[in-house]
Amino acid sequence: MLNFTVNISEKASIPIVYVVGEVDAHTSPELNKTLISLIENGKKNIIININDVGFIDSAGVGAIARSAQALLNTHQEQFKVVCDNTQLKRIFDVSGLSNEILQFYAQESEALNAVEKE
Repeated sequence: MLNFTVNISEKASIPIVYVVGEVDAHTSPELNKTLISLIENGKKNIIININDVGFIDSAGVGAIARSAQALLNTHQEQFKVVCDNTQLKRIFDVSGLSNEILQFYAQESEALNAVEKE
């Protein structure tokens, strides 16, 4: 049984995607589908909370990257990613995605504040 869930809640009309567990080749398609669905439904400001992700592989990073590129192409916006795990964030830093197509925040409140200032 896979240890993975994706849930969406909204705060101030801003969707927050909570990703829990392991994001890999088996689970990343569900994450990608969720993110693309939000974009296709006109959501421009999207927060992804990965604080409860214990593992992510290249397929998981790729799913987030493809979705982020779709958001950028469609709405000229970047995902706000909540991540307080320095090792997890380092994976995105090394891949070159940090600050290119993703904006990282240590706390969800910081990401919400960034959206509200736009």
